[in-house]
Order: sequence, then structure tokens, then C-alpha cells
Amino acid sequence: MNMVWIKKRMANKFYILFFIFSCGFYSTLGSLPVHIDSIYVHPIVNESAEYSISAQLADNISENLINENVIKITDWDLADSRLEIKILEVKDTPNIYGVNTNNEYSQVDEWKITIISKVSWLDVVKNEILFENNIQSFGIYGNSSDMNIDGIDNDGDNLFDNNDADEFGPPREGAIRIAVEKLSREIINQITSTW
Repeated sequence: MNMVWIKKRMANKFYILFFIFSCGFYSTLGSLPVHIDSIYVHPIVNESAEYSISAQLADNISENLINENVIKITDWDLADSRLEIKILEVKDTPNIYGVNTNNEYSQVDEWKITIISKVSWLDVVKNEILFENNIQSFGIYGNSSDMNIDGIDNDGDNLFDNNDADEFGPPREGAIRIAVEKLSREIINQITSTW
């Protein structure tokens, strides 16, 4: 009976060690490099004519980093890493054409606003570029007076108008807001999936 008790105790220890090492390995996958605890977000360079986008994106990135507790935001001289973002272009392109009520000419029913940016994340400690990518995001808007009544899935999440919390306000401004949020999320995703 004593031997059975010893075997059970050893099996329990084995399972505990197995669990600890399995979870320890799992929790480090997809995390930040060990030596990086902080980030400095450079002022965003905006080469587009949409002057307000850089401030919106900076606020959105900071808010997402804080809310998701991904990495601590700090001053330039204290940071282990630095994030540089350049907005290269903001463009409106026709997304869907329709025909007017008299079938006389075609008209644009939906527009797609696209933000094209270049993003670099630098490791200050090792003096390396962790990633440098061009990232695009978009929002869709129609010709109505309010995004909340346009009947369009403005952000591609399969929710429309009243069923989607981020579809409100003037259509073009709302599409810009959606594109900025999507760009911010993609930048955070790339930071957290770098390693």
C-alpha cells in the first residue's frame, strides 16, 4: 500500500511539472521580446492632405496600447523601443457605382477611403528594426447625411447602421474614424505578433 501511495505522489508531481512547463512555454509565444518593456510613439508624420488623421491615429494608438496593456508608453530617452508612423496617402476611390433614377448616367453610390502608412518599430536596446511595413486600412461611406442610416457595412464587420456602434456621424468623417481605428489595431497586432 505504501508503494501505491508513492506512485500516486510521483504521478501528481509529474503532472504538476508538466502543467507548469507547458503553460510557461505557451504564455511566451507571441509575446514581446524579453528586454522590451516600453515604447515611445514618435509624432506621426502626415504626408496627406487630411491633417486631422495624424492626431486621431496618435490618440488611438496610445489608447489601444494602454487599454490592452501591451507595453508601457514612455519618454523618448527612457524607451526600450520606438514606433515611427508615416501616413503616406489618404485616398477616396469609388467603391460601388449605381445608375440615377432616370437611367441617364452612372453615379458613385459608395466610396472607399484608404489610409496608406509606413510603420517602423525599432529596438533601441539592440539597435535593430523589429519590423518595417506598409500598412493600409479602409472605411466605406455612402452619399447619405448620416452613416447610421446609409445601409452600408462601413467597416466590414457584417454589422449595419444601428447594429454597429462605430457607424455614426457624417459619412466621410466616420469612414476616416473607422479606417484610423483599423490601422491602429493592425499596428498593435503587428507589435504583439513580432516574436
